[in-house]
Amino acid sequence: MKQFSFYIITSLLLMGNLRAQEIHYETPKKPWAESFGNHRAVIEVHEDATTVSLDLLWRRHDRDIENKRFLIIDAEKQDTIKNIKRYHVSQESVKLVFGPARKGKYYFYFLPYQVQPGNGFYSGDYLKHEGEPKEQWQEGLSENWAQTKKQIPEALVTSIQARNEFNSFYPMEVTATQTEKERLLSQNPSTYLVFPENRRFPIRMQDNIPVHWVEEGPSNMFSGTALRNEYYTFQLGVFAPIDTLKNVKLTFSDFHSRDGIILPSEAFTCFNTEGINPSGNYFTKDVSIPKGQVQAFWIGADIPKQIKSGSYNGEVTINPQNAASKTISVTIQIMNGVLEDRGDSELWRHSRLRWLNSTAGINNKPVAPYTKIEKKSDKKFSILGRNITYTKTGFPAQIEASGTLALKAPVEFAIKSGGNKINFSLENNELLDTSPGKFIWKTKQEKKGVNMDITRTLEADGYMRYTISVEAKKDINLDDILLRFPFRKEVAQYLMGMDLPGGEVPKTHQAKWRGPHDSFWIGDTRVGLWVELRGGNYHGPLLNLYNPSPPSSWNNNGNGGFRINQDKDTVWAEVYSGERSLKKGDSIDFEFALLATPVKPLDVASQFKNRYYHNGAEPMPRQADFDAGVKIINVHHANKFNPYINYPFIAVDSLRGFVKRMHAKDIKVKIYYTIRELTNHVTEIWALRSLGNEIFRNGNGGGYPWLREHLISGYAPQWYDSLKDESEADASVLTSTGSSRWYNYYIEGLKWQVENIDIDGLYLDDVAYDREMLKRMRKVMAEVKPNTIIDLHSNTGFSQGPATQYAEFFPYVDKLWFGESFKYDEMSAANYLVEVSGIPFGLLGDMLHAGGNPWLGMVFGMTVRHPWLTEGIVSDPRPIWKIWDEFKIDNSRMVGFWNTSPAITTNVEKVKGTAYVKDGKTLIALGNFSNKDHTIQLDIDWDKIGLNPKEVVLYFPQIKDFQKENRVKIDNSLCCNSTMLDIFFGANFAF
Repeated sequence: MKQFSFYIITSLLLMGNLRAQEIHYETPKKPWAESFGNHRAVIEVHEDATTVSLDLLWRRHDRDIENKRFLIIDAEKQDTIKNIKRYHVSQESVKLVFGPARKGKYYFYFLPYQVQPGNGFYSGDYLKHEGEPKEQWQEGLSENWAQTKKQIPEALVTSIQARNEFNSFYPMEVTATQTEKERLLSQNPSTYLVFPENRRFPIRMQDNIPVHWVEEGPSNMFSGTALRNEYYTFQLGVFAPIDTLKNVKLTFSDFHSRDGIILPSEAFTCFNTEGINPSGNYFTKDVSIPKGQVQAFWIGADIPKQIKSGSYNGEVTINPQNAASKTISVTIQIMNGVLEDRGDSELWRHSRLRWLNSTAGINNKPVAPYTKIEKKSDKKFSILGRNITYTKTGFPAQIEASGTLALKAPVEFAIKSGGNKINFSLENNELLDTSPGKFIWKTKQEKKGVNMDITRTLEADGYMRYTISVEAKKDINLDDILLRFPFRKEVAQYLMGMDLPGGEVPKTHQAKWRGPHDSFWIGDTRVGLWVELRGGNYHGPLLNLYNPSPPSSWNNNGNGGFRINQDKDTVWAEVYSGERSLKKGDSIDFEFALLATPVKPLDVASQFKNRYYHNGAEPMPRQADFDAGVKIINVHHANKFNPYINYPFIAVDSLRGFVKRMHAKDIKVKIYYTIRELTNHVTEIWALRSLGNEIFRNGNGGGYPWLREHLISGYAPQWYDSLKDESEADASVLTSTGSSRWYNYYIEGLKWQVENIDIDGLYLDDVAYDREMLKRMRKVMAEVKPNTIIDLHSNTGFSQGPATQYAEFFPYVDKLWFGESFKYDEMSAANYLVEVSGIPFGLLGDMLHAGGNPWLGMVFGMTVRHPWLTEGIVSDPRPIWKIWDEFKIDNSRMVGFWNTSPAITTNVEKVKGTAYVKDGKTLIALGNFSNKDHTIQLDIDWDKIGLNPKEVVLYFPQIKDFQKENRVKIDNSLCCNSTMLDIFFGANFAF
């Protein structure tokens, strides 16, 4: 039994007599069964009795107490008391009678709930009210509590226990009663009270104060002990009992030692009132404290490594806008020892709060594989594998990749009025920044009463961003403001977005802002262009959690939209905003981003060599898996190495040991680590909660009982996992929409893991941040360990068109895994190519849903990941991997049906093939993308694969669950340039 070091003594006024009730707060040596709930009172009955009274000051903070079941169980016999009569139930106390009971110990469980195994979204609840006791048992009981209590024995409360320490309310959620708060205020009359707190006891409650604050009283002094080089943290709790405190600020003095050494005020910050945002910019926050509420102010002190040890004294001044300031005298005793890691390895120190203000990775330097932008002329720039040429007005005149031109004419941002187009002339084109990884221009144009200011950027990965401010210099009616992309028809083969899945470009198409969707891509595997329409307050992938509104300038109250049209040699993609009227001085901002594709050369060798082992429950492969060529392990969450979602900082020793063992086998290890939700086991959860809704999204509460018992309200529950092998479930909450300082923490956390755990990269499972974060992530990982790996998972149900929504990530992603909801058996070849394979973007991927389709997947070099299961379907890729190894496919050249000159074709449109070509032999993969069986003619370009048909045998190797062994001898009389073979090809199998 773990008993806390002291207990609470509370004075209770009962029937005119003052007595003391002593309650110990403790945890048992072993947690009891979860179904009983996380809290209980241990009570003693001193004699056998039909009825026993219980008067418990339980000081609870949770809500809806009256409707939750009470269970009273005999500790020895495990019998459940049959009758409980409630007299009074409130957050402060409970008064009840129970029985019959024998002499002995009893457990009073007051928060039992439904245990939900597995994972998903928690749908369980607390058990409902136990109901009324038997009428016969109640005979003789008075309805008056005081009278009843006089007549029957009283149970003694010996302790209040939590199932384990993580669930405990002690000491910061053991609430003060209303009477105690009134006494506190009468003894300390003030507009607000200040309670300094050690970092070991984070302030938790926002709508009440802990009873120990009443016992100790407010204070204008705080002292703490720090080590040299430590990032030291502490708290000031401010209670506003009288009125709302408005715009509270904190200021710091210099801290002085007796020797005259200064710890300057600049070394201190209050995370609640100021910080650095994810773009690296300083900001301040308006913190107001509503009447009756508590605000925790978390303070960080940056202790220098070289500072002399000693006692440093200074002041923190609290400055509300509408109340008198208060000064807190602070003493920090700096010891002689040095914390080399600033305290980061010991979570209780809360030293990592400084990560919230990190600027790591924020720079304009390119990161591999990208190099500095090469300026070939004032209008032409070269980046990895691509050339961008601009018009004099700053829009792309041409995009070139793989020696192929994308555009038939320049991109045009057009303003139309009175049936005519306003033709702008260049007035100012100023190059503001020529960083190695980013160029920035400012352009000003004015014509016919309209002023247009353009800020544009070009980055080393081919990403371009435009912000165009259109200002009316006079009242004007506009027919339209639109963005036009004229693509060469021979290039514009495929389209994704504009409310369409990936596929062939339609002759015409119209779309509005539904879905939601905000981007599209047009091109082929040689060259293409991704376009994102920006302008809203959310710029990450369009996850179904957020459903952001469309950019108002482009949408124009529903007048805007997309359209595709074609003429003889041009495919026109247009984004239009429709009619509008502007008054003189009105200004509208239009924002869009472009990305030239493919973003990098295909790394076919890596696709076939770096095989993934992905098993959520058990990350450790068997020897047979290693023998099959597993080279990369993804450590999901909810296992012993990474138990808590998006917070891999608790089981560090276990994870570090696993990584070390795998590295000894030449196996790389990546982990699940994203931002979208955050486990309730985050050590800094209370500090983050004190930041309002900056980190955690506001919501209606509910979900797993721990959240209801501690966070109470103002949160949105998210993913839940029962963690069978752990004493605690993992219950996450949703993070806030848009960027927050948790992004900065996340970046530092990633760097820390590469440095201290030696991970090799990340597995990203649908994230809510944008490409700026991906760049930062790449940069901080590369600083520590080059050649780290990022793979990205998404699905059609969670992110609307994931390949479109995540395209801006692709320069910094190594592999795709798209994902649940993809119906691989029903997809067209074009849909596979564009939306799943990643090939047009310079990436390759794996399949997932229902085991994928191994025959169709092989056309794109894809298998499933071993041994991941969905829909209960087992699909083992190892037999195909075995053929890869026998053929040594990683040394081959991939020539697919998408190439302008494919190596193999068939006479059936929906049967496609890919040749993996190498000296002396070629591996052919055929896929039937129809729902019918076909007998096909296979056309092989022998010159392209470098083989003599007179010397060739078509061999179909035996592959388990894939095809039977077969051989086809090619007749020497067949034409040497092209051989047509009749092959039966089924809809759902291959030889």
